[in-house]
Amino acid sequence: DNKSWITTFSGSSVMQVFDAATDELKFNIPVDTGNWSTFSISNDSRKAYTCNYTTGKVSVVDLEAGMVINSFTVSDSIHGIDINSTNDTLYIGLNVSAGVMYKVPVNDPNNSQTVYLYGSGTNIFLKPHEIKFRPDYAYYFVTCEGPGDDEVCVYRADLDLLEKEIEVGNNPSQMAMSAKQGLLFVTCMGDQYFPGITGSVSVIDMNSFREIKRIQVGWQPYALVVDDEAGLVYVANRNFQGTGTMPYYPSACNGRNGNLSVIDIATLQAKPDIYTEFSVDPFGIAIRY
Repeated sequence: DNKSWITTFSGSSVMQVFDAATDELKFNIPVDTGNWSTFSISNDSRKAYTCNYTTGKVSVVDLEAGMVINSFTVSDSIHGIDINSTNDTLYIGLNVSAGVMYKVPVNDPNNSQTVYLYGSGTNIFLKPHEIKFRPDYAYYFVTCEGPGDDEVCVYRADLDLLEKEIEVGNNPSQMAMSAKQGLLFVTCMGDQYFPGITGSVSVIDMNSFREIKRIQVGWQPYALVVDDEAGLVYVANRNFQGTGTMPYYPSACNGRNGNLSVIDIATLQAKPDIYTEFSVDPFGIAIRY
């Protein structure tokens, strides 16, 4: 509902909820200690579901009361979570090369189902990183980052059947959608497609399920968000390897600063006149309307 913004932490025991109008902290919500990696928000904006990669626990957070109202354990190494259109089933990825995803009923998590994300050829045991439903919820996309995967897999939501494997750049990670243009943007953090730089953004047509372009951005792009009104995609480049972009400004943190790239959706090209530097290793990004 654009009233709050939320962040989870790696190696911490809190989820924080901030007021989107004032950026003031609303809730400091205690959760178990661990690597809280990804989360999904219900369609009515009342609840958040967040994954602990370390312990395999999912916490259900009431965003209005600012408290955990339920938790359950799925499996160690879970990463990537989304909720279906009716807010009754969670889709959660197992981030190991086992080709497994879990469907978890929100009100009955003990009766979860295992979905096998089998690919073809040598990529039988896909390693899911993120899961995201298409805006019409007819299909969902899974980034598969395991050795030899390097693809985005498309599944029919009604049958959980593999519809298409789309080859993209190396180490596909995060996804963001332009509902207006029917495009899916995917950061490929380890891609060597463009000479002299590590990383790219793949652009996928969400109707034909094919990659239509690969865009050069900054070093090791990871998090990204689409602003459909402005026709822009914002990409946070981690830039944490020693061969990446040299920073302009000093930071209190060890390592190289990250930075921002901006993609024009109309031209599918990075805007060369924008450079914004962050502190070390930016790992998430959102936009306030």
